[in-house]
Amino acid sequence: MNSFTTIEYLKYKLRAQDRHGVHSPFVYSFNEGVLNKSGSIDQLVNNIIAYYSVKSAHTIDIPSANKLQPTGNTVSNKSAMGFDQLHIWDLTTNNNSAPPLHEIGSNDILIVKPLYTIPMNKQQWDALFNDDRVKLSIDLFHLGLLFFREEFIVKQHFTLKFKPA
Repeated sequence: MNSFTTIEYLKYKLRAQDRHGVHSPFVYSFNEGVLNKSGSIDQLVNNIIAYYSVKSAHTIDIPSANKLQPTGNTVSNKSAMGFDQLHIWDLTTNNNSAPPLHEIGSNDILIVKPLYTIPMNKQQWDALFNDDRVKLSIDLFHLGLLFFREEFIVKQHFTLKFKPA
């Protein structure tokens, strides 16, 4: 870890909440039904796909879009809320540029990673979760989740504890 990442990790540890500090029913159920059953980032992605019955999942990158095949999920659909697409944007492979938000639908989830390896990634993350189209954001340190759901009336940001294996 470089010094920037170390400092950001310490800040994250001070801000991060577990399920007892979350007062949003949606985020609480995410924490209980998905996050706590995920031992790795790959498993987290697969659990999100399963839990929210995501219809399509893919990585967005500059040269191509790759379909993800959900495997190894440890949860079943327990959420009444389904999502259309799960997009994954890797800041490192995409030259630290912002994802094409115009391609994200109002019933989609965007995963952004890595958030804190360099200052530019953190700046991109801050700009993304402050965007008006984002209704809910969750910072997990290694990656961030952005929810573009019109039913979320009040914009919210959460930092949750997650330590992948």
